[in-house]
Amino acid sequence: MLSGVLKIWIDGKELVLNPGDSIYFDSSYPHGLAAIGDEPARFIAVVI
Repeated sequence: MLSGVLKIWIDGKELVLNPGDSIYFDSSYPHGLAAIGDEPARFIAVVI
């Protein structure tokens, strides 16, 4: 996470990521994400 706050759902579990946080997960699981708060969420995604 570069800036903002991001809520992410992975296979029925919910996490909140803040600037400086990172996450690695298997994208074959159902997932979704949304910016929360007043500012846009900026992040870097690497898909392999």
